[in-house]
Amino acid sequence: NKKRKRPSNKEKVRKQPVKKRARKTSKNTAGQRRSRASGVTSTSRWVKPKQTKSARKKADNNDETVKPKKKTTKIPKVPKTQMFKVHSNRSLKENTIVTNYQEEPFFEDNLPVPFISSFVQSKLAIRAVLINDSKLLKSLINDVDHVCSIHVNRSLYNDLSAMHYAIKNNNVNMVKILLDDIKTPKKKRCPFPTVSVIRQSTG
Repeated sequence: NKKRKRPSNKEKVRKQPVKKRARKTSKNTAGQRRSRASGVTSTSRWVKPKQTKSARKKADNNDETVKPKKKTTKIPKVPKTQMFKVHSNRSLKENTIVTNYQEEPFFEDNLPVPFISSFVQSKLAIRAVLINDSKLLKSLINDVDHVCSIHVNRSLYNDLSAMHYAIKNNNVNMVKILLDDIKTPKKKRCPFPTVSVIRQSTG
């Protein structure tokens, strides 16, 4: 009762042997191979073409008319600038002669100040209020030639004037003197200096 195996179609197809492809070679290459195999080397001699008389004359003329070489001008060497040596901060020494101000010398001290401009001289009114010097304030009011106004601001970042500081310190005497100047200002007072800078900032 055993079943017989039927032969498959694959087994029926016979495998054909693979044919090797022959390389096409020229006659020259074949001859070279034979010569190499035999050990004989073929050498060909190169013959130089003969020059005519006209060609020789041209060559001689070219040799005679050789262009002279241009003289190269040497550029003078510029000496390098010697850079200063950077010293470290360790070699620095503390200067003990410098005076350390505990207060601002212009507004909060009684140090003498030279005349710089009418605008700077007017700021001394703030000093008079801060150090409570009524004589200085009255002298500034009477100084018409050097003081343009007593009610100027302290600086660009600080817009407080002498009146502001008098009210802040509750100094009634200084407030009265400043109010009298506002009510009856001095005539023929020097003008404000012309400022050439268009824009100002604190940086």
